[in-house]
Amino acid sequence: MTMIMTIITTVIVTERTNARNFHGLHGLNVALHAGLEYNKDLVGPWAAFGRCSASCGGGTKTRSRTVTTPAQHGGQACPALSDTQSCNNNKCPINCQVCPWSTFAPCSASCGGGTKIRSRTVTTPAQHGGQACPALTDTQSCNNNKCPINCQVCPWSTFAPCSASCGGGTKTRSRTVTTPAQHGGQACPVLSDTQSCNNNKCPIDCQVCPWSTFAPCSASCGGGTKTRTRTVTTRPQHGGKECPVLSDTQSCNNNNCPINCQVSQWSTFGLCSASCGGGSKTRTRTITLAEQYGGKKCPALSDAQSCNNNNCPIDCQVSQWSTFGLCSASCGDGSKTRTRTITLAEKYGGKTCPALSDAQSCNNNNCPIDCQVGPWSKFGRCSATCGGGRKTRSRKIITRPQHGGTRCPALTDTQPCNNNMCPIDCKVGPWSKFGRCSATCGSGSQTRSRKIITRPQHGGTRCPALTDTQSCNNNMCPIDCKVCPWSTFAPCSASCGGGTKTRSRTVTTPAQHGGQACPALSDTQSCNNNKCPINCQVCPWSTFAPCSASCGGGTKTRSRTVTTPAQHGGQACPALTDTQSCNNNKCPINCQVSQWSTFGLCSASCGDGSKTRTRTITLAEQYGGKKCPALSDAQSCSNNNCPIDCQVCPWSTFAPCSASCGGGTKTRSRTVTTPAQHGGQACPALTDTQSCNNNKCPINCQVCPWSTFAPCSASCGGGTKTRSRTVTTPAQHGGQACPALTDTQSCNNNNCPINCQVSQWSTFGLCSASCGGGSKTRTRTITLAEQYGGKKCPALSDAQSCSNNNCPIDCQVCPWSTFAPCSASCGGGTKTRSRTVTTRPQHGGKECPALSETQSCNNNKCPINCQVSQWSTFGLCSASCGGGSKTRTRTITLAEQYGGKKCPALSDAQSCNNNNCPIDCQVNTWGAWGSCDTTNNCRRQRTTTVKIPASNGGKPCNLTQVEDCSIPDVCDLECELQYEKWGACSVTCGTGTQTRITHEPNANKSRCNQFSTTQTRACIVECAPSKG
Repeated sequence: MTMIMTIITTVIVTERTNARNFHGLHGLNVALHAGLEYNKDLVGPWAAFGRCSASCGGGTKTRSRTVTTPAQHGGQACPALSDTQSCNNNKCPINCQVCPWSTFAPCSASCGGGTKIRSRTVTTPAQHGGQACPALTDTQSCNNNKCPINCQVCPWSTFAPCSASCGGGTKTRSRTVTTPAQHGGQACPVLSDTQSCNNNKCPIDCQVCPWSTFAPCSASCGGGTKTRTRTVTTRPQHGGKECPVLSDTQSCNNNNCPINCQVSQWSTFGLCSASCGGGSKTRTRTITLAEQYGGKKCPALSDAQSCNNNNCPIDCQVSQWSTFGLCSASCGDGSKTRTRTITLAEKYGGKTCPALSDAQSCNNNNCPIDCQVGPWSKFGRCSATCGGGRKTRSRKIITRPQHGGTRCPALTDTQPCNNNMCPIDCKVGPWSKFGRCSATCGSGSQTRSRKIITRPQHGGTRCPALTDTQSCNNNMCPIDCKVCPWSTFAPCSASCGGGTKTRSRTVTTPAQHGGQACPALSDTQSCNNNKCPINCQVCPWSTFAPCSASCGGGTKTRSRTVTTPAQHGGQACPALTDTQSCNNNKCPINCQVSQWSTFGLCSASCGDGSKTRTRTITLAEQYGGKKCPALSDAQSCSNNNCPIDCQVCPWSTFAPCSASCGGGTKTRSRTVTTPAQHGGQACPALTDTQSCNNNKCPINCQVCPWSTFAPCSASCGGGTKTRSRTVTTPAQHGGQACPALTDTQSCNNNNCPINCQVSQWSTFGLCSASCGGGSKTRTRTITLAEQYGGKKCPALSDAQSCSNNNCPIDCQVCPWSTFAPCSASCGGGTKTRSRTVTTRPQHGGKECPALSETQSCNNNKCPINCQVSQWSTFGLCSASCGGGSKTRTRTITLAEQYGGKKCPALSDAQSCNNNNCPIDCQVNTWGAWGSCDTTNNCRRQRTTTVKIPASNGGKPCNLTQVEDCSIPDVCDLECELQYEKWGACSVTCGTGTQTRITHEPNANKSRCNQFSTTQTRACIVECAPSKG
């Protein structure tokens, strides 16, 4: 027993000595129960395992516990206080490793766009989820410079008109570039060509000097004249313009001479216009001779002065009474009032104002008196502190009710109180240990809890928090880069000849905290490597070649050449020749003239003259034939040149003197208008110089430069500094006086420096972010600002990080894809686009939006193409000969709608009947009738000659006319007229002639031995329709 007490005493002493939180009585119970053997509860619980020493490839993690009661007196030793386990045994990811890029291979084309390729190989393939290999080949466009194209030009144009009609000019022709040189191709040749032309002498017009100024007018008023002149400087030659008039006289000062106005003496002043308050009195005078022709104007004809300026008295004036206002009391005698206001105040001794207010009594009956009670007293103490009691308050009567006033209310008031149940406070047990962390990285949480032993009731103290959470594993988790799907390729950079097209994708979540890096975000490929089509290029049309016939209908042709042939499917060449009809007019008869006569004598004995020759018309022009040429011809003729005297203009005014004093010169000049030639009189002197300003020049005072400034009298806060200079040349002859010889200026006006002073720091403000890491700031203020170069103020704000818990992550989606093709090309369809989720929402972030969208499309009505009928047959030709046109048509059977194909041409015209029109023969005047021939059935005849012969199948001439003649008793037998059939028409198409034979009797029908004649008439044969 003595041993047991000793052990107990030792345990208690040890507990006190080591300050352990171990209850002595509990130790006694343990010792007695265990027979003094060590108990495992004498070490604390294991802590949670720490972070693994490696994230992959095998690491270790450790946990520990502490000794709560060390072993003593031979007790059992403490068990292991730390525990180590393996962790993260999964293999570490191995990222793909590649070699550097090889150099690019040669380009596939030397120009017009090609591609070049480089590559790289994998040295370490990706394993265990490591980063995948990037692209191993890279293709780029190259030699995108366009292939050289040589310059192509059209043939030369005809020469343009000469730039001058005489005296020598130039004429120019040009050609245009049809295909400019490009991309280093052969440059274009010269595009313009200039030649001289019209080198004959030009006529010289008469030249005169400018008008002189007008001479003074011959009269200052009442009408005079003034004259100006000019002289001839160049006489007219070679048919130039004659000289204009050389003197000019104009009327001047035609205004009448001025007559000044004259007035009478002033009259006496009249009566004053007012007896007080200021009036006026007036005097007048009259005009005795009116002003004329700009003479002196008349002075004022009336004069007014003020009079009786003393103020007039003004009586006070007031408004009407207002209505009475409300009574001042509803009972027990009150009053009511009315008022009026001053509308014009009394002045200058006028009548004073009457009373402005008026009061009357009202409501004289006794007023009822209501009961008046005092305020409630405070409630007395409640009869119970909880579980229900009563409390009371009271008040006293101050005024009893009279004259029908309100009765008094209750004078006591009792209310229940403290009806609440008596409170029971909450009681809770001890905290449990913290649980495992919810995340291995990125900030997790671990929680501990405790239980309620007694729940609160009836307003007892509420239970404290039953759970407690703290953050753990706050290191950031690695975030791999996430990208959207590839976009569709953008249009090719060139439609042909080799271009590039590019597609891209965007980063939706960048790599962070060691996560997988982003792959390539753009991809470029070559496209449209087919050669570009080259359209055919042609020169402009040449001018039409001469007509194949000068009259009567012919054709003319023009052409153009190909400068660049069509290649690679380019637009084909248009027609290279064009033929038109021409010269459908009747053939002209050209004018004919005789030979030239010999030239006459020269018109001048010296200088340039002229001589003339003539010719006459032998055959006049007809039907648009060539007009007759000039019937006279003049040529210049020249003997020796005539002498020309020099001509000069009048002297100019003198220029300003070359010096303002001390002697200078002034000059005037005149110019040569016609230089002396061929021995004419030489020119006189063209300049004239005279001396001027011979007075002595003033000498200005001259001083030395300023000395440097002496040192400033103060280093700050304002001082002065001085400098000086001396006279080197005093002022003479009115020269400029000497300036000041000393100069004082202020200096160092800057204020002396003041150092900045600041207040104590404020407390930190709220955090700038509720999650994801923010900052909170404290500030201090400037109590004395830095001035004049003093010490600058220190930082006025100080920030610390706060709120490092994870922020909610909203759902992230890729951009919309492009819409899929419409389900219908017209008449209404639908198209759809979609997008994918790149980042799921976390930590309460926003949910994902819709991932697909459908819209209507191509709601336009489907196009309806125009439809037309078959061509009609061609109509009749608009002309039977000489070239006409015939037309065929078609009609619209279904009109174009909603952007369908437009209707083609509805009419079509072709040329027809291009054969020359027949020209009938025309004859001169008929000759006289011959004698009657009885041997030829009593007939006579007359003849004529051809004036214009028939052509192109026209009606031939009948140069003989025959008619019956009468001789009594010789030509009187009866016989009959007989006709043969008409012959065939002379043409197979168009207008021609046909003939027949007649057997005619004698006019007096004396005999029947008939004779034959030929009749001719016009005929028309319809032409067959042209094919097509």
